[in-house]
Amino acid sequence: MKNFFNKRDNLFLILFISFAIIYVMLLGAYPLLEPDETRYVTMARDMFTSGNYLTLYLNGEYFFEKPPLFFWLESLSFWFFKDISEFTARFPVVILSLLPLGLLFSLSEKVKNQKFAFLNSAILLTTLEYVLITKIAMLDSVLTSLVSSSVLCYFFTFFVSEENKKYFWYSCYILMGLAVLAKGIPGVVIPAGTILAGTIIFRTYKETLKNMPVGIVLFLIIALPWHIIMLLKHGSHFFNEYIIKHHLMRFLGAEVIHRKEPVYFYFVTLLWGLFPWIFSLLSSLRKPRKFNLENGYDKFLVLNITAILVILVFFSCSGAKLITYILPVYPFFAVLIGHIWYERSIKKFMVIVAVMTILGGFASPFGYKLDYSFGQNDLMQFAKMAKDNNYTISTYKTGKKYSLLYYSGLKNVEFQTGENPEWLRNELCRKNNYLIVRNKEIKDLPVNTEIVKQGVKYSIIKSPEV
Repeated sequence: MKNFFNKRDNLFLILFISFAIIYVMLLGAYPLLEPDETRYVTMARDMFTSGNYLTLYLNGEYFFEKPPLFFWLESLSFWFFKDISEFTARFPVVILSLLPLGLLFSLSEKVKNQKFAFLNSAILLTTLEYVLITKIAMLDSVLTSLVSSSVLCYFFTFFVSEENKKYFWYSCYILMGLAVLAKGIPGVVIPAGTILAGTIIFRTYKETLKNMPVGIVLFLIIALPWHIIMLLKHGSHFFNEYIIKHHLMRFLGAEVIHRKEPVYFYFVTLLWGLFPWIFSLLSSLRKPRKFNLENGYDKFLVLNITAILVILVFFSCSGAKLITYILPVYPFFAVLIGHIWYERSIKKFMVIVAVMTILGGFASPFGYKLDYSFGQNDLMQFAKMAKDNNYTISTYKTGKKYSLLYYSGLKNVEFQTGENPEWLRNELCRKNNYLIVRNKEIKDLPVNTEIVKQGVKYSIIKSPEV
């Protein structure tokens, strides 16, 4: 087995097979997921078909919540494959995830050896939440790849020759700028917070300050232009919606997304998100380790612990908490878990990797499909009916279901989320339109209705007089 780890081709082959099975093989075999995939891919489709690559739209209205990088990548994929589909929507997200994987392998090998690099990379590829989220067309997946890559480039500056340090510093800032274009504030706070903490811990003030001026210029060249253009084009509307509401207020309070979670939310998330490696991580806590900051390997471990703490503190302090926000933490946990497994049974390790590869590749799509059975199948069916019959769609008190937008191909769907009897009467009588309601709401509707088609959770209704 020692000879096995000395052969790079063997390691790359296993990682390639695992990556291909988990992340690529069935990438287009299941529909887009509500709510994020259907919403964001619909926006990307509209961007691509309209040719407007600056201002984002959702359901025919301005969408100032997010920056545009994800949607640019989606459009590039649609152009390259000449197709808009589940596969082409997820492909750029999956390909981008190779960047932190490659950096993690290369840096781990530089710090210790190929075995350590392989362990860390295999652990990252087979960690449960990373498996589930990284192959979904979401902004958090893109942010994770860019943020973790930026931080890893910073780590490289501790382990490369003096003449090469500046290139990793510049890469760190460039990736930070791209991360801001992917999802705003977290794209700069996580790398900058890690750099600040690392500078204090290792007292590398001179090194950090020396590369900062050029780094900041590179960061601003990438991050600023789109923001300036949008401010000039849309003024206070963009400023209030994008900067105030969806960055500052979203961090300070959960009211923006109507979800409030306790401060320990992410620690609970990690208990299942780190499966199956959480057990070895917890068992290692019984044997605390002292770190020698002059030792390169110990320095690497401390840097990864620092990144983990920065990410956990930042997102735990945020008023808005979602399980996907914590995704950038997993590459750094992979290093700590790889350290734990370095002296353990490699045969047992390979069995776990093999099982997670099979489950990640074959079982996770079935898990997604199970989710559709709770109502999304109805919406996709109704949307395709509308597309086939050239009908419009409106909904009453269903919430905003973007499957209807994507799978119907419509530019907009009228979502009536509150009580409005007059609107309901008018919609029931509208020709060439499908009005969709939840089944449990039908008996309480203030008007007489007739069911056109009933699904598990939703139905199409009309007025008996039509």
